[in-house]
Amino acid sequence: MIGLLYYAAAGLLAVAAIAGVAMKGFEAGGRFMSLLGLLAAGYGFAGYLLRRLDARARYSATLMAVLGLVALPIGTVLNAYVLWLIHVKRGRTVLSPEYRAVVAETPQFRCRVTNSVLALGIGLVGVTVYGLLQGFLKS
Repeated sequence: MIGLLYYAAAGLLAVAAIAGVAMKGFEAGGRFMSLLGLLAAGYGFAGYLLRRLDARARYSATLMAVLGLVALPIGTVLNAYVLWLIHVKRGRTVLSPEYRAVVAETPQFRCRVTNSVLALGIGLVGVTVYGLLQGFLKS
C-alpha cells in the first residue's frame, strides 16, 4: 500500500512541477521544478523498493517520509504513519529477506488493497501536493 502511495506521490509531484513551470514560467519555476523532480524521483524509487519488498526500502522510505513530515498538516500525519509502519516489528519483518523468500514461494497468496482505501490515500497525497503547489504560486 505504501509503495502505491509513493508511486502516486511521484506522479503528482511530477505533474505539480510541470504545472508550476507552466504557470510561472521556466525562469521562476526552474528551482521549484528541480526540487519537485528530485522529490518525485525519490518517492518513485522508494515506492519501487517497497513494492519489491526490498530490505533497502526501509532507508529510502524513511528518508522520503522524514522529508514529507514538512508538508503540514496531512503530509505530516501520513508520513508519521509511514515511519511507524516501517519501523515497528511487523514492518521490519515484512521488509526482511526471509519474508521476501516466503512471498516468492507462495505466489498464490497476494495482499489486496480495497479500491476505497487506495482512493482515500491517493486523495490525501493529492491534497498535500496541491498545498505545496499553492505555496509556490503565492510566492
